[in-house]
Amino acid sequence: MAPLRVLLALVAVATWPARAATACSCADPGPPCRALPRSDAVFVGKVAEITEVDTDPPRDGSVRRPQRRVRLVVEESFRGAGVERGGALEVTTGLGGGDCGYGFEAGQRYLVYAEHPTGGDGLYTGICSRTRPLSDAAVDLDYLRTRTRPERAAGIEGSIDELARDPETKDTRWVGPMRGVTVVAERQGDGRRWEAKTDEHGWFRIWGITFGKYTVRVKLPDTFVPEATTRDDVTVESGVCGWVHMLATPQP
Repeated sequence: MAPLRVLLALVAVATWPARAATACSCADPGPPCRALPRSDAVFVGKVAEITEVDTDPPRDGSVRRPQRRVRLVVEESFRGAGVERGGALEVTTGLGGGDCGYGFEAGQRYLVYAEHPTGGDGLYTGICSRTRPLSDAAVDLDYLRTRTRPERAAGIEGSIDELARDPETKDTRWVGPMRGVTVVAERQGDGRRWEAKTDEHGWFRIWGITFGKYTVRVKLPDTFVPEATTRDDVTVESGVCGWVHMLATPQP
């Protein structure tokens, strides 16, 4: 089989909602193992009350936007001082649209990733975080509830998206997640290898590895362009997993 190629791109982690005037723009926060250490509070909570509040005028002269203050009853805590089961916690978010606010609904349960605003108190969350309904948080909860086990001490996670090429223009377009392909992580220095297959969402997870620097490759059919740049170097450190995002580009 001819060498294979995948375009690898590390996706930046969003640290705060973008201040776009007309549209929300932010980067993917990455998997739970990266989102957790970058959040000041992570917890499961049920929304008890939502109120709209005014905010102080922005220092940069932009238009002041009203926000929503969401009061949640904590059911399970994973990170954050004072975030305790049974306690009440207030989180601020935008109204939606250009301010990246998250659409909480009263009476619903959520897994919340929140941060202290720059130069401010309290907690903020939005759609740029991994905050989500509890019913959609199975992957997160699996990691958060097992992260202290020895086999979860270090890992690499990522996703693979498939592109298609127009036969006439040669332009590429996104098709969707690439399922069932093998990803190989090789530890630099001693050559130890771990493998995993992508799931129905195009995600792969390789856990139970040791800290260090790895070369990550993906095995694709030979209908994709050759492998000259199939690799990416990923450093796995204590408390933060390695992460890559891959785009599989078809042959021209």
